[in-house]
Amino acid sequence: VVEPGGGGGLGTRPPAAFGLPVGDVSCDLGGHDEAYHIHATLAVDVGGTLQVADPNIGLGMTPGGEPCMYWVHTHDEPGRLVHIEAPQNVTVTLGDFIEVWRATYPDSPLLAAALEDLVAGRYTLDGAPGPADWSSVTLADQLAIVIG
Repeated sequence: VVEPGGGGGLGTRPPAAFGLPVGDVSCDLGGHDEAYHIHATLAVDVGGTLQVADPNIGLGMTPGGEPCMYWVHTHDEPGRLVHIEAPQNVTVTLGDFIEVWRATYPDSPLLAAALEDLVAGRYTLDGAPGPADWSSVTLADQLAIVIG
């Protein structure tokens, strides 16, 4: 099932089990600060108020009890950057980030609002409308994403 506006059925299928690879994004113990480390920003417009993504997306424990940090994640920090930290250059997409968000917080109301707006094509990249296939948007350093 492919939803309007791309996304390959995100939001209509169950989220992946936490810790499984998502696209080119793996989950490991982290520590890749010096290898490849960039940041994007993401906010969701809810009723005219911009909200940052949930804290600690992509950080947690696998079903087997192993600690895990996805190469795309957030921390609980002011402004809540989307961190892309990997052992080498990696292509991470908005779709990958949304899948990691779903694996971390499958019942997040903010994620549900973001998915609804993405599917409807209501989002911008650096202030300009994004392409219909939002899931393939590459997260680049300093990219500003506003959903809604």
